[in-house]
Amino acid sequence: MANVENLEKKLVKLIETDNPFAVALTGEWGIGKTYFWNNFRDKNRESFSGKKYAYVSLFGLDSLESLKLAIATEVQTDAAYDSPLSVDISKHFKKLFGFVGGGNIGASGDMRFGINIGNKLVTNIIMSHLKDTLVCLDDIERKSDSLPMSEILGLVNYLRNERKCQVLMIMHDEESEDKDYFDKYKEKVFDEVLILDDSLSIIKDKISDIETFPIYEKFYQTIGVRNLRFYQRVQKTYHEIIKHSSSLSKLSKEEILRQVLIIKAVYDMPDLFGIDMKLFQTYFSDRHLDERIEARRFGSEEEKARLNDKIDKAKRIIEKFHKKFRLESWAIVNPL
Repeated sequence: MANVENLEKKLVKLIETDNPFAVALTGEWGIGKTYFWNNFRDKNRESFSGKKYAYVSLFGLDSLESLKLAIATEVQTDAAYDSPLSVDISKHFKKLFGFVGGGNIGASGDMRFGINIGNKLVTNIIMSHLKDTLVCLDDIERKSDSLPMSEILGLVNYLRNERKCQVLMIMHDEESEDKDYFDKYKEKVFDEVLILDDSLSIIKDKISDIETFPIYEKFYQTIGVRNLRFYQRVQKTYHEIIKHSSSLSKLSKEEILRQVLIIKAVYDMPDLFGIDMKLFQTYFSDRHLDERIEARRFGSEEEKARLNDKIDKAKRIIEKFHKKFRLESWAIVNPL
């Protein structure tokens, strides 16, 4: 069973109990965690029905008070629907906070950045309002440095234990000081840490090329790239190429897609293959024989050995996906 399916079953079970919980959803950068949550909510409207719900991106938030305010102003009366009728709580509280806090909605339309949140009364109203609410906190890694992870986890703990909320926090596995703190205290704060480590079904849902999807799937399984945005960029480039010819055979389209996947991976993730784009073009095409000969004529034996090791490593990785790969003459790599 796909990891996505397992996570969906686990979350449905948790949400439908109506019991308070705190769960962290983690996974590598770009794997599609936010997409997974939004799609999960769309597919399971019945499980969300009747619940108060707040989805908050921490992008740019710089204090605990601004986070509390952001949650309160995003609360919907019914998590199953996104409509004007389901956000009446948010609308009334924005008016109230603007009056009590002496602030207003900023130019961006976001209450978080336009209000004076120093008034303790505002915080008290927020906390009393948040009981029995399903809260999703996203973009943890994009918060301001002035909002420490300790305060976020403290709020998660408070919402779960004191306000009887159900809390889902989405974060990626980035190596950082925040990640170290999270690892140290996660067992004290969260009931479970769920890991999204298989994004193939998400990628399939976003890639419209049904005919060529087996190529994407093989690349995913052999090279191990799970980043959803990478495959979306590949698809865009691939479509730009094939739209100029209506006579391409299925085999030709598949080979073009293989080329694009490899080229984009080397360009976007050189550490994955251990070579940069210059070495890639020099040693994987038939147009750079002179440079290859020159590289082997000059330099120390140690330098030549290091170069050979790099090229051999890249070949071994690429051959898992494409055994006879050569950079075709049409595939001119534009560094821009």
